[in-house]
Amino acid sequence: MKCSHCGQCCINLMVIVVKPEYANNAFDINNAPEEAFLSKTEITPCPNLYWEGDESRCRIHHYDWFKQTPCWDFDQIGQQDEECRIGKFIRKNKSPGYWRKYCDSIITNSESSKAEGSQLPPTEVGGL
Repeated sequence: MKCSHCGQCCINLMVIVVKPEYANNAFDINNAPEEAFLSKTEITPCPNLYWEGDESRCRIHHYDWFKQTPCWDFDQIGQQDEECRIGKFIRKNKSPGYWRKYCDSIITNSESSKAEGSQLPPTEVGGL
């Protein structure tokens, strides 16, 4: 699958991720302490996700050990060189910056919900 850098996998997947403060060239995923990992829930942006304009990027994707993470193994049904279907849909049906604004709203809602001690309200995701 060719990543389209829409950020949706990094937001919506439930996955174990390496915490940013542990990510470096010397990191050994096989001998890392338990506290180096975070169990990321769905509808929560990965702490390694950042944006360059309207495209999502991963802070740890360039490390050799990234190939041992669940994120590396994530794939979809289809040809290996096929564009990601979610990203293709987003690019075709949503305005530039839509998912970045959506991601920013999740972070804002999450922070205000934590302060209030409540759960996140349901969010309209435009047909996904």
